[in-house]
Amino acid sequence: MQMHYIKLAKAAQYRSGDYTVHSLIGKKIALFYRDGSFKAMEITCKHQGALLLTDLRGRLEAERLTCPRHGWQYDISSGECLTNDTAPLKQFPVEIRDGEVFIGFEMG
Repeated sequence: MQMHYIKLAKAAQYRSGDYTVHSLIGKKIALFYRDGSFKAMEITCKHQGALLLTDLRGRLEAERLTCPRHGWQYDISSGECLTNDTAPLKQFPVEIRDGEVFIGFEMG
């Protein structure tokens, strides 16, 4: 499979703790900026598909995402589910090019 990158944002628009939510290739994905680096991951709970973040932009002070339906929790650094034995949230590679943030998807 080949990796394709999509430009999401300007890196300078983010402060530590900021996130934005994007709809890409039929998925809801959050771009997090924490401690000087970006991370991108899906934000749909593995239990019943609820969105873990409902605001399109905000600040996240905690290290966890909590599902509003049944309380499942996910670590935002690894995507690991902390409350149940299930697959982690999918993470996507992030690259910074000339001050722009790109997210990678495998296609092919």
